[in-house]
Amino acid sequence: TCILSNEREDLLDTLTARLLVGEKEFAIQAEYSIADTQWYVTLPASYQNAELYLEARTSNGGYENLKRNPEEDTVIFTWKDKYYPINFISADNIESLYITLENHQSLDWIHANKFKKTPGVLTIADIGGKLESVTIKGFYGHGNDSWEADKKSYNIRLASDYDLLGMGANEDFVLLAGYRMNSLMSYVTSAELSREIGFNYAPEFRLVNLYVSGEYAGVYFLTEKIEIDENRIEITNLYEKTKEVNHGYLRNFTYEMYLNE
Repeated sequence: TCILSNEREDLLDTLTARLLVGEKEFAIQAEYSIADTQWYVTLPASYQNAELYLEARTSNGGYENLKRNPEEDTVIFTWKDKYYPINFISADNIESLYITLENHQSLDWIHANKFKKTPGVLTIADIGGKLESVTIKGFYGHGNDSWEADKKSYNIRLASDYDLLGMGANEDFVLLAGYRMNSLMSYVTSAELSREIGFNYAPEFRLVNLYVSGEYAGVYFLTEKIEIDENRIEITNLYEKTKEVNHGYLRNFTYEMYLNE
């Protein structure tokens, strides 16, 4: 198991992989592992052995293009008297979500304020590499105490109802980080158990690889947002019914209280 971080070595500053998925090219930023002092590129399912190009930039302004041949496990980047091993890993058999934020905003920009709702484009790649794209109305943070964790959760609000990975048409979905358990198995087990028991409104879920603005965020637990709506919790919305009966919001009415003498 490699521990990836945003820290960089003293010379090699950034390493970007250019991957052709279908007819689209995606930029994937490599991450550096402090534990084994090597670089890693995390590829989507079915692209573990793909051909791709790498762009290496050094802190002193150096730049070089490298090619990774099919089925090549490691590429060595040489700069002067230093050698940088670049490895390729993949989380197989799960779909991948590529989120491109408006103005190419980064995850750090989102992390500065979890309430920022940034529009963008969501591209879904299935295990075989087939692509679909949908417009995002807002991508923003999710959680309260969990927002302080290194691996953060996110909300996705789509521009219109969309049947995302077969979970029923809706605008709102949640990407849970599962930061308390890296394997996410406790999330999977509890969700599957809820459905097996027969809970009518247990939310559906999918495990996905998440890439945001070229940065690999990790394996996420994509799930329906728990809310009263079609394809979600289909019960009477008393809030809306109360508005209909009272012809407006309750806060706009005069409040009176009578006490028994």
